Amino acid sequence: MTMSDMNNPPTASGQPEWYPPGPGTTWSPGASEPMAPPSQPLEVPTSAPAKPSRRRWVAIGGAAALLAAGTFAIVSFAGGGAKGGAESPEQAIQGLVDSLNNEDMIGAMDYVLPGERRVLKDPMIEIVNELTRLEVLSDKAKLDKVAGFDIEIDLDFVEVDEVADDITTVSLTGTSKVTVDESEVPVGDLLVEQAMDGEQPSGTETTVAAFGGDDNPEQNFAVVQRDDRWYVSMFYSMAEAARGGQDVPPVDEAVTPIGADSPEAAVENMLDAIEETDIETMIAMLNPDEAEALQRYAPIFLDDAQDMIDEAVTDGGIKVRITDTEFKASTDGDRSRVSILTMTAEATAEGEAVRLVLADGCATIEFPDMEPQKSCADDAAEQLEDMGLGSLSTLSQDSQITVGKVDGKWYVSPIGTIMDGILTVMRELDRDDIENFIEEFEGLGAIDEVFGTTVDEEFPADEFPIDETFDTIDPNETFDTLDPNDPYTIVDNCIYGDGSADTQACLDAALAAGTIVPADIPADARFPECGMKDFYVAVIDATDAEYTQMVTDIGACFAGHVASGELDEFAVPYDVQAPECWNGVNPYLLEGDASTAAFEAYYECFGA
Repeated sequence: MTMSDMNNPPTASGQPEWYPPGPGTTWSPGASEPMAPPSQPLEVPTSAPAKPSRRRWVAIGGAAALLAAGTFAIVSFAGGGAKGGAESPEQAIQGLVDSLNNEDMIGAMDYVLPGERRVLKDPMIEIVNELTRLEVLSDKAKLDKVAGFDIEIDLDFVEVDEVADDITTVSLTGTSKVTVDESEVPVGDLLVEQAMDGEQPSGTETTVAAFGGDDNPEQNFAVVQRDDRWYVSMFYSMAEAARGGQDVPPVDEAVTPIGADSPEAAVENMLDAIEETDIETMIAMLNPDEAEALQRYAPIFLDDAQDMIDEAVTDGGIKVRITDTEFKASTDGDRSRVSILTMTAEATAEGEAVRLVLADGCATIEFPDMEPQKSCADDAAEQLEDMGLGSLSTLSQDSQITVGKVDGKWYVSPIGTIMDGILTVMRELDRDDIENFIEEFEGLGAIDEVFGTTVDEEFPADEFPIDETFDTIDPNETFDTLDPNDPYTIVDNCIYGDGSADTQACLDAALAAGTIVPADIPADARFPECGMKDFYVAVIDATDAEYTQMVTDIGACFAGHVASGELDEFAVPYDVQAPECWNGVNPYLLEGDASTAAFEAYYECFGA
């Protein structure tokens, strides 16, 4: 489908910061479509008057990254209109891009799944505000119009794949152009003074990159239907990247969220689920705004994951007990911060116990056969004072967990906990704290090394002469590097020795002597009839069809030994663990990015 075939929704005005081929946005909609990391820019025309210093570009890059992250988060997660979305997956993507190209941030927000808007909207707005207060960013750092950046996204082709009745993946092909006007980038006075010698940079930088097509990685997104409207979703896109070739579970098989009647109860219930090592209940107690995609896709891996945990618990005699809990909640609307005032957590394995005790502003951890290790808030406050961060010494030392309210029930919010932790620290800082911190570390050369001053400039060689005449190793000295009785050494010598002994005879003799056991021998040497040795030789010249046949046959051979209990499934050679995940391609015939993409797709497929 070309863009001319699509019904484009209306556009408006406003400028956000968004760059489809940016880092971390690639994923695979299935095993048949392996993805690679974003390509390098195809063209970088510049008109800057001179090459910028490393120190200046670090500062510009830092400000740009902060603004890009903040703005993209707002575009991706903040709320728009009450209805939002689009009538089709194509229109949701096109509407998002059109809004961005027409400098309409509010319009872009309307095309994002509503639950995801709520997750980071307020925290990200506050983070940008705090960075402005700290003068890391300037007053130009307005999220409704990001200064210094001009983004142009041109979509040539959109491919749609329905993976469930309410979930569609959309693959994009096109180009993006980013122009940065350094004089307009909202760098704050703190960065100007500390990293730019007091001068705001000038000049422009333009980067053009292609995505999709035959030579470039595509950009892929999951688009989700809610109440007859379609929305772009980051979390579903991540779930699709991990799904591989598995079918998407239907809605009625998803993990049903389990909320609590109070913030404290939500945390208490989560600790109970951890104590019981109940993975499904843990997932059910997560905030559905954050974990909806995880709860939907969980049936794909849930049974295997629980079996693995149960086996480890049984085999290791593992027990977890969490007692003596006391909580205090600070609630503001649908968001609450729950402090763990006291708690005793004990984990026992094979008769040995590790205990963590939280009480009276202190954390004490007890290991077997060791003195208890205790850390208190007063000690941390003193250390922060010494580092020039005295403002942080007043922070609460209680462990705090963010809990969110959705549809009248309270759920634990891992992402909210992280964001609130960052904001808690930022709110306590002031500019003097940051400058004091920089001064503390400048003496060690750490800050100057980051901003372009070398350690040699900070500590000239003539002040610290180095004696380059020294005896390294006595050539007459001998070292025993490997234990000859170690099973690994014995097997290694049999397989990769000097060739004087037959490998199989050597291994058989070691087995008969009891110096090794069968599990010590690599699967390819232990079961030579599977043909793995020949595979390593033939793979370089094998056609795609020949390669596929080899990995299928060899994989089936090893699978038979796994089924009989002779071989652990994790000991099967990597290349043949999941033959179907190679998608009929011999990756050893590929080069460069194509080879990288093939192996990464294989990792994702058989690891899912």
